Amino acid sequence: MRSPTGHPRPPAHDDEPLRSDEQVLDRVARLVGAAIRPQLWLMMLDPRDRQLPLLVPVEGIPAHPELDAVDGMARIIEQLARSAGAASVVAVLERPGGEHPDRGVRAWGAVLVDAAAEAGIPLRSLLLAHDAGVLLLGIDDL
Repeated sequence: MRSPTGHPRPPAHDDEPLRSDEQVLDRVARLVGAAIRPQLWLMMLDPRDRQLPLLVPVEGIPAHPELDAVDGMARIIEQLARSAGAASVVAVLERPGGEHPDRGVRAWGAVLVDAAAEAGIPLRSLLLAHDAGVLLLGIDDL
């Protein structure tokens, strides 16, 4: 079922652990799907890699992060993780366009990697939701 914004409504979390990249990709494809507008999604995982019932959209992110974006994003990740009891985070950059990461996507990816490290919360996966679906981004390729 889709919400009025066109995104799938988050169902009750699935208890199946997300141990492989393929499982994470499948879950994100089901929950976020193809891009509609620029935003960031944060999904929290428990210590056993199970999705917690929290999928947070961060709307209004600019095409390129600002210089102080790491500190602000670290605070958001830390607060969400603490309130949910999360052990790790999955980040999904949503932006209309092709599947190839542009400079803005790579810059945001680097911000998210640094922010998660600063928050002390491992970044489990980083994905890009684009016009045709979802792509797993290699954190080492940013």
